Amino acid sequence: MSKKPKTNISQENINEARSMLKITISRYFPLKRKQHRLVGLCPFHTEEPHYLSFNISDKRPDEWICYACKRRGDAIDFVSQFMKISYEKAIKEIA
Repeated sequence: MSKKPKTNISQENINEARSMLKITISRYFPLKRKQHRLVGLCPFHTEEPHYLSFNISDKRPDEWICYACKRRGDAIDFVSQFMKISYEKAIKEIA
């Protein structure tokens, strides 16, 4: 995850938004259960390989990673990158 920008939003609200990873991502595209993780097609790249490279592990339920394009982050990072909006707007979008 990248360094987070300063914001006027409380740390409590930021933490709450981060904790909603699975719910947040499922609003935008489907994830499938595969053993101890949720997997899906990564929405950030279209080149091959475009298999189920997008992962949320049960061991790290507050972080996603794409093993193909190497992007990773929390719920806020996902919304910010997916919708191409600022970090602060992404927090508000999740709320």
